[in-house]
Amino acid sequence: MLCNQFHDILPGSSIHEVYEDNKVEYEACFSEITKLNKALDDAHYIRTPDLYTIRNLNAWTLTDLVTVSEARTGYFTDNEGRILKSEKHGEQYLVAVSVPGLSETVIRFTADDIMVSSGKADQNMVANAHYQVKWDDNGQLTSIYDRDNAREVLAIGNRSNVLTVYEDRPTSFDNWNIDADYPEKAIILHANQVVVHTPGPLTQRVDFHYTFQNSTVVQTMTLYTNSRRIDFKTHIDWHEHQFLLRTAFNTAILSNYATFDIQYGNVARPTTSNTSWEIAKFETVGHKWADLSQHDYGVSLLNDSKYGYSVKKGQLSLSLLKSGIDPDTEADQGEHDFTYSLLPHAGDFVTGRVEEIAMALNHGLTAIEGEPKKISKPLFTFETEQPVMVDAIKHSEEGNQAILRFHEYAGQNAVVKVVPQFDFGQVSRVRLDETHPEVLNNQDGILVSLKPYEVVTLAFER
Repeated sequence: MLCNQFHDILPGSSIHEVYEDNKVEYEACFSEITKLNKALDDAHYIRTPDLYTIRNLNAWTLTDLVTVSEARTGYFTDNEGRILKSEKHGEQYLVAVSVPGLSETVIRFTADDIMVSSGKADQNMVANAHYQVKWDDNGQLTSIYDRDNAREVLAIGNRSNVLTVYEDRPTSFDNWNIDADYPEKAIILHANQVVVHTPGPLTQRVDFHYTFQNSTVVQTMTLYTNSRRIDFKTHIDWHEHQFLLRTAFNTAILSNYATFDIQYGNVARPTTSNTSWEIAKFETVGHKWADLSQHDYGVSLLNDSKYGYSVKKGQLSLSLLKSGIDPDTEADQGEHDFTYSLLPHAGDFVTGRVEEIAMALNHGLTAIEGEPKKISKPLFTFETEQPVMVDAIKHSEEGNQAILRFHEYAGQNAVVKVVPQFDFGQVSRVRLDETHPEVLNNQDGILVSLKPYEVVTLAFER
């Protein structure tokens, strides 16, 4: 293992001592992982000027924007010489690229003195092919009209993306707990500056600036030409203690239940507060997304690093930071960068492909400067109605097999055809510990039947 086992709380040890010990071990662990990843990249890539390798770690083809660091003005082309749509922001570009699943492709930059548009506008509305978005003088959203589905996303007469600061002094475990009465002391933040950028070929961006005591919040709301995500890229410089910062969206969705992403699946929770149990669930864990859907339409709130959700009636809300003082007296102090996204969609979270879009936010395309010594091809391809969520491709514990592990995440039965792209002998379905092999017939492809949320592990003899 790369990381040591973390300490248990031993007799005579304080929670502060355990916290500090674990913090040091986490830092050492991630430092070692960073070194290993760099060593792998150094072994695999040649640092060729003006070439960039774009990598897709998802099991399906991903057509998305990738961020490339490049200070010069110019344009990008794919491996067939076709010019790719791009947009320059400072010393970085957003480039529209399509990369097959579990694979990579190379793009080329050509320096050229092309015109780059930039500017500001004074208005309270932006629009693109997917949405028309309006806000008030405080920077709070008043309307999101979904042009694709011809309907209003937000509750009429309410405000959304409302940033609220709450006094947060729980009776115990200050860095972890949130007491149920936290909403009683709330301060709503109002934007003191709004900047609307000139639309580019890929995005429409609006900056919202906020201040709270000695802290600042700057958000860039981005609408995309080729995506239905509405991103809120957030930079916070925080210098307060025992305050909780949250955002809230008041949607026009009516549903008794919300769905929350967890490892290997999802869970449903009531949106009502009719019982003491429901009242106690004022915040719910969610990994990449929370979804509130009717049968015909829904809204998801995605995130790339924030996991405390609350969904009550039609309101989707998310905790952004919690500046407690015990055991860490400096928790959440300083600068933070993260993104959360609103995703209106037709149908439920499965029809709306919320899991795939949330994965693109969390594990999207990445750019590596240079070109690979050999283009990585996917070891497996998959034929299935819903994309496969791959959890591991690795050597077996005994070292003589290739292991593929994937799971069903939509809560329904599925049949997946696995197509290995390498020579192999016998293939078996095994347990998580790679024992009790069940030999599979692979004459017409490897067909695997999955039950809802089932995890499957396949072992390929080499």
